Amino acid sequence: MREQLTSHDVEGKLINPRTEKLFTRTDPLGYRRDFRYEFDLDVMDAIETESQMVTRVGDQTLHEGSTYNDYYGFATSPRSAEKGAVTQMERLAGAAVDVVVVTTVTSKPVFIDPYETASYVGNVRCFYVPYFWWPQDDPQRKLGWTKTFEVWKNGGPGADKEAFDALVAEMTAKDVGEPYRTKRKTA
Repeated sequence: MREQLTSHDVEGKLINPRTEKLFTRTDPLGYRRDFRYEFDLDVMDAIETESQMVTRVGDQTLHEGSTYNDYYGFATSPRSAEKGAVTQMERLAGAAVDVVVVTTVTSKPVFIDPYETASYVGNVRCFYVPYFWWPQDDPQRKLGWTKTFEVWKNGGPGADKEAFDALVAEMTAKDVGEPYRTKRKTA
């Protein structure tokens, strides 16, 4: 069975352009089974954030709220989640609970779709590199990474707020995606 690739709009930053030597056990033409297909692919890492409001008592999680993404721009998910967290704090006023916003920063390898433009201004149309394409040098090596930060707690900065801000600044400085982003059409 062949896997179908689907292109996506990426709002986040694109960093670390490189050529990866990959392989897959899926024949791209679908004729052979257990065929090792090796290829080179120009990839970049798409950096995106997701944030969630969490209500805790000590180390125990009582409630996990909605998950917010970078819909309004890179690294805007914490601000969206903070609005829900403020409402939760108001409802739980006087309770011995902590209301925190946990933000996950994810790096996913992507390759650019040269035949399509993104649906929204400022985004890049690309494909995520599928999990079943492995690096040739080490099949155990994973492409991409994930880091989690507590960016907001009980109305103030969370324990990891400064580290999160530093990572956002670093990723913004390394962004190489500007030439690929969809531009506003001028008349």
